[in-house]
Amino acid sequence: MQVQARKTLRAFYWSPKRVNEKRTAELWDSNIKDKIASTEREFVSAAASDTKKVLPILCIGNQGTCVGSPIKGYARRGGKWLLRRHGRYTTVAWTNEHRTSQTCVFCFEQVIRPTSDKGKVCNGTSLCINPQCLAFKQGRAAQGRDKEAAMAIALAGMSAMLNGKVIAPFNPHMDF
Repeated sequence: MQVQARKTLRAFYWSPKRVNEKRTAELWDSNIKDKIASTEREFVSAAASDTKKVLPILCIGNQGTCVGSPIKGYARRGGKWLLRRHGRYTTVAWTNEHRTSQTCVFCFEQVIRPTSDKGKVCNGTSLCINPQCLAFKQGRAAQGRDKEAAMAIALAGMSAMLNGKVIAPFNPHMDF
């Protein structure tokens, strides 16, 4: 009985039509991932210099590489595919993301998440309340959380490449 059921299931899953559909889906997935990585590289290059073509060094945080770990009920997307896609065309560096979304990139003090009138946290905002901070003095203490984290990841990656070690605010082995 089991052998007969096994043969039936294998005949279905390995039928030529099913194999072709699976291969087509894999090719579409690969093309879409290539387009995503290409668009990201073009954006970074355009932002870096408008006058000449620049080959950027991309610092990718190492915490977004697991797949399937649920965060608040949502499947976590990631994996090493982005690293591999970028690695074919430019230099890619792994960066430790320790405290990158919790640290102001101008004064390296801890940022806070402001709350609304109803007591809910504004998840997309980082607010530096250090009065000696350059951003605070310029009236730009509120930054987008993702933008600030991206700048902090770039700082941590650059310091690791130039000095051989991560600066203290982003070093997980130092108390700061």
